[in-house]
Amino acid sequence: MMRSFFYFFILSFFAEAAIPPKPAPEKFVHDYAALFDPQAVEDIQDIVVDEFRKSNVPIVIVTINSIAEYSRHTTIEGIATEWFNTWGIGSQTDNRGILLILSRQDRRVRVELGEAWGNRWDDHCQRIIDNKMVPFFKKGNYQSGIREGVMALIE
Repeated sequence: MMRSFFYFFILSFFAEAAIPPKPAPEKFVHDYAALFDPQAVEDIQDIVVDEFRKSNVPIVIVTINSIAEYSRHTTIEGIATEWFNTWGIGSQTDNRGILLILSRQDRRVRVELGEAWGNRWDDHCQRIIDNKMVPFFKKGNYQSGIREGVMALIE
């Protein structure tokens, strides 16, 4: 019995943290941290699908409990870049994809933009996080914070 536990512990310790496989097209909301009720997921999904069909800009939303569960990175910037690239968010020809990722336990959120956006939108995205999202997060209302962030990104 003790030997089985020891092997399980060793295998768990060395198990590679991994980002989930790329989802089906037009599946934009991924609530791995279980922060949303089903209706909120559906509402946000409808908003980003509608925007994608209008502008061909995918806005992918990911919530996780902690960065360490999915990546060896220790920063939200590191995991956001890794996740963006692993899933190939945005088109190959005009990479205008957007990833909004929230790590609940780490208390971090990031908007990762595809290369086509350049650096000129970084400050704008930070203002959206600071002014539209974080006030809701401080109250524990992740659903509204994400929804407001998505709406501001669409504007």
